[in-house]
Amino acid sequence: MSFGDLAFRAPLFVIPSESEGPPNLFCAPPTTLKKVYLALGTNLGDRIKNLRLALKQLQERGVHILKVSKVYESPPLGFESKNLFLNLVLLAETSLSPQALLFEAKCVEFFLGRKQAKSYTDREIDIDIIFYEDLIIDTEYLKIPHPRALERAFVMLPLLEIASEFIHPSFGLTIKELAKNFEKSLNNQEIWEYKRISEDFL
Repeated sequence: MSFGDLAFRAPLFVIPSESEGPPNLFCAPPTTLKKVYLALGTNLGDRIKNLRLALKQLQERGVHILKVSKVYESPPLGFESKNLFLNLVLLAETSLSPQALLFEAKCVEFFLGRKQAKSYTDREIDIDIIFYEDLIIDTEYLKIPHPRALERAFVMLPLLEIASEFIHPSFGLTIKELAKNFEKSLNNQEIWEYKRISEDFL
């Protein structure tokens, strides 16, 4: 049994019975599905394979993928490396809480071989929660919306593709409007379309 099975399974409730015999058991109704946007990136090993495996693992852990952007390639941002990144953004539905979703994302990163580091470095996979419905969360370990998403072309370009009219919870503006506000800084970043792989997963 995986951590995903534990997190996604509905609890059992015991209803006392007026008659003699064993108690009645029933499964609680499923939690309402929430829409989330996740960003995936990889620059080590077989990058396409890493993305495929990450998407498959997320699906198996209660993240039901609805839409996947094209894959974009770009140089590392924030550190030096010869290894180029492949990035995509996905829209999904899940009954996982934000904290449980973060836990499952970290499990997928661990499964694919990512090692913890104190600074930006090469990685087999990186999974960030960009949006969780219209929630705003600001804790030491979890910040939603992602605080640096608007500054990153490798997040904004895929978001424009699949969620241009999504309204940012903190700014009250659509992704399309925010992209125009950050246009100068985004245009200074190198990025190009790599390939589309969504058909393989949906």
